[in-house]
Amino acid sequence: MKRVLACALVLLMLPAASAAEIRGRWYAELEGDEVWLELDSRTAGARFQMGLDLLAEELSGLDVTAFEREEAAVGFTLTREPGSFDFEGRTLDGAALGRFTFEPNAAFAAALEEREFGRLREKEAVVLAVHDVTLALVDGMVALGYDDLDTDDLVAFAIHGVTSEYVKSLEDLGVRSLDADEVLSFRIHGVDEEFVAEMRDAGLARLRPEELLQAAIHGVDPRFVAEMKELGFDGLRFQTLLNFRIHGVDKRYIDDLRELGYERLDAEDLVQFRIHGVSRRYVEDMAELGYESIRERDLLQMRIHGVDRRFVLEMRDLGYDDLSISELVQLRIHGVDPD
Repeated sequence: MKRVLACALVLLMLPAASAAEIRGRWYAELEGDEVWLELDSRTAGARFQMGLDLLAEELSGLDVTAFEREEAAVGFTLTREPGSFDFEGRTLDGAALGRFTFEPNAAFAAALEEREFGRLREKEAVVLAVHDVTLALVDGMVALGYDDLDTDDLVAFAIHGVTSEYVKSLEDLGVRSLDADEVLSFRIHGVDEEFVAEMRDAGLARLRPEELLQAAIHGVDPRFVAEMKELGFDGLRFQTLLNFRIHGVDKRYIDDLRELGYERLDAEDLVQFRIHGVSRRYVEDMAELGYESIRERDLLQMRIHGVDRRFVLEMRDLGYDDLSISELVQLRIHGVDPD
């Protein structure tokens, strides 16, 4: 099965004045049964550069033993529903290179036009062919209600592996009425049937589609939920878990605070501590200056108002050696600084 490893594709949408033949140069390397194929076209119809990782068997007529010979002639074809690429060239130092031409498939173009995609131009056909867009993909998505797609949607779906089967698997779990952009975002961020099922098993069964996407983007996954449960945070709302992830409240951070004696912090306390920069290092710095076992509320106020190691040392240099936490905070609040 084809695997697209990398693709950098740039089309210059030029006026469709003439149907110039799409052609260009190619370069290929063989590794086992896979071929790394680079295409570079500078023709008026479409300008692009791209790289594809293909199975050798997908390239009809390719003699893989030619890569073992110096200056051997090679020729092969890559055929897809939107059109076919014909390659001619030679081997060189274990690789191969040459020129290619692209021939669009008139039957495919007619089929798309029948499905109200409009007239398919050569420069669009070559993009669809590169990404192996099929009529099965088109018909499958249309059957699910996606009847306002354009060729850009089809290319994006093919690149990221959006299929009607994928959408149907989500619908079977109750995730319905996604538009094309949402489906694509789900696929890109790994929201699939397995992810949704695991989230439900983890106790998050009623997440809206946008929450599922946020969970995947920020790393609120079953493993993180289980980790929080082990630390005593069971039954947290999704928004709280999301805040944990966004602000960096994780197992290591919680363990650090607990080792310093802050064992009773609730979820909101942890988020506030993290937002305002209450860290292990900060607490230890204050302890070295003689401020030990600081209450949670005072610790947060100190951090909010900028009472840090530097401020304390600067005030001590001016002779204020025994300021209390409350006095330090008040100085900061009212703008009293060393200057």
